Amino acid sequence: MKVISGAQVGADIAGLRAAKACGIETGGCTPKLGRIKGGFRTQEEMELYGLYATWSYNYPYRTKMNVISSDATIRLATTFNSRGEQLTLKELKENNKPYLDIPIVRVRGEWQCDVFYQSAASWLRDNGYETVNIAGNANPDIEGVVERYLTLVFRRWQFLMQFPTGYPGEHRK
Repeated sequence: MKVISGAQVGADIAGLRAAKACGIETGGCTPKLGRIKGGFRTQEEMELYGLYATWSYNYPYRTKMNVISSDATIRLATTFNSRGEQLTLKELKENNKPYLDIPIVRVRGEWQCDVFYQSAASWLRDNGYETVNIAGNANPDIEGVVERYLTLVFRRWQFLMQFPTGYPGEHRK
């Protein structure tokens, strides 16, 4: 198992943090010098998460490299109409890569992920994905909810991987 992302603020970095917390290998490609919205990732962060910087300061190349380097992508977003999410979707389709969209919605003033974490983990296991790319809106307000959600997804994925053909009593299609 491996989780990669572009380490942008918001969903990307939350995915790397959640994977690290679960003991899952991390990595991914960032723009030159670890460029992110409003600044740069530190060298310590680059090493901690196994990130490497591209030759370009632009985000599109980073997005393409992370899509190509993964088996599948989980997109977590408050809006899938942003330029970044449109670019990710374009790369996914051009490279014939599977993806799962997780809408992030406000419920009574709190951000929530709108897909059961068990379903996301089963999607990863049932399709045999080994390396998953995490992509999403560059919104620091969603980092906490995305990190908590993906921690649940990754822990469930780890559990399910112990039973690749289904655990005793599991009803599979």
